[in-house]
Amino acid sequence: MIKNLLSDTLKYGVGRVILKFFSVLIVPIIAKNFPPDIFGEINIVTIFTGLFLGITVLGLDSAIGYFYYHGEEELKSDYLGSAFIIRIVISIITFFTFVIFAKFLAGTNFLLKDSNKYMLIILGAAAIPFDNSMSFFIDLTRFLMKPIIFNIVNISKIIIYYILIIIFLLNNLTVEKVFISILISSIIPSLYLLFYYKKIITFKINLYCLKRLLKYGLPLMPASIMFFFMNSANRFVLNLYTSLEDVGIFSLMNSVSSVFLLITSSIIMAWTPYAMVIAKRDDAKIIFARITTILIVILIPLAFLFWSITDYAILLLSTPLYLKGGNVIIFIILQSILNLLYYCVAIGLTLKEKTIYLTIGYSIAALISVLISFPLCNLFGIFGAALSSFIGYLVSTIYVAYKSQKFYYIPYKIKIIITYVILSLFLIFFSLFITSSNLLHNFLIRFLIGCSLFSIPFFINILSINDIKNILIQK
Repeated sequence: MIKNLLSDTLKYGVGRVILKFFSVLIVPIIAKNFPPDIFGEINIVTIFTGLFLGITVLGLDSAIGYFYYHGEEELKSDYLGSAFIIRIVISIITFFTFVIFAKFLAGTNFLLKDSNKYMLIILGAAAIPFDNSMSFFIDLTRFLMKPIIFNIVNISKIIIYYILIIIFLLNNLTVEKVFISILISSIIPSLYLLFYYKKIITFKINLYCLKRLLKYGLPLMPASIMFFFMNSANRFVLNLYTSLEDVGIFSLMNSVSSVFLLITSSIIMAWTPYAMVIAKRDDAKIIFARITTILIVILIPLAFLFWSITDYAILLLSTPLYLKGGNVIIFIILQSILNLLYYCVAIGLTLKEKTIYLTIGYSIAALISVLISFPLCNLFGIFGAALSSFIGYLVSTIYVAYKSQKFYYIPYKIKIIITYVILSLFLIFFSLFITSSNLLHNFLIRFLIGCSLFSIPFFINILSINDIKNILIQK
């Protein structure tokens, strides 16, 4: 069954590799044609409207997944239809609210600091209904285990965006045209998916289904909001204390780090349907524990190896000015690993319908992350922004793991995992302490640490060559 997870991960991963390839191609177009402050404007608007996109989902993404597998078979279409309609209605209302308050929002110090740029807010918000629709059908595609459709749609979205950017680049590319490209690239795939799945959805609201969906999903909505603050509030605080230029540099670091997300996000895509099936087995808890341990001892060394080449990637994608943010990449990568582990360790809360603890965990972590972001951003700028969100991710993962164990005990090797993580953190700060302006020096230090961390699990018998072989050949 572990092989099944690996197989599904690769199916989603192939598409995401192509997706990320085109995404990365866009970065130098933006970074080399606009100064960092303009890059910051694009990022700050998309992040802010992204918060409201998350809110309009109403936590129904997780609810749909649960009732698709555990709800009444004859009501599947009604569950899907009820969730889709309510999400789209809320999205449209949200867009018009943005239109009304666009000038006010654009003029605030944590956003654009210029009310004359209100059209950027409107264009950014215009994508919310279409992104919500696409998100709904993307989730449905995962539940139906159709990775080919999943990949086609996601790749088409980014290719459309890329083509439009190239066209506009040849005809005086502006910030407004960047947002128009984002909007069009959301509209086309969302309409395609609507047409593709229209036969399996009942486009009406079933009050019984809606009530069950909201009961399961609404407690998760605050978690989405808290997730946003934990992950993105630091950019607004950074903007408040520094400038949109630093936000732009920090945004590029996130773009470079997102290549590593090809691994973690592909596993997350495969994890939900895989975990739901595995949970029915007698040895489910042992499998969950084994997978989590393997992910930790493999992904952390890979994080160092990836970090070792990012300085060169920054120069390739942008200008030397952006090297200022190179040290924060390791913390952004670790956030993606913690996000994956969050899904793994939260499986008990999901299976036992204790989703309220997900909200509590994110709330505690977000509060800590936001509070410490003010002094950290003020003192350390970009580095402080990355550190504050990393601490938030760490707190939320630990809390959710603790609560999940109370309802669904999984036999993790806690002492070994904690020791390995502490050692990794020590080596991170050690490597930061000896960082220099010599790119080759930084590469060698980070690369050697990554190789050392990768070898440790084999020496202390967390992993063996036979384990790797068994994973690859397991039926």
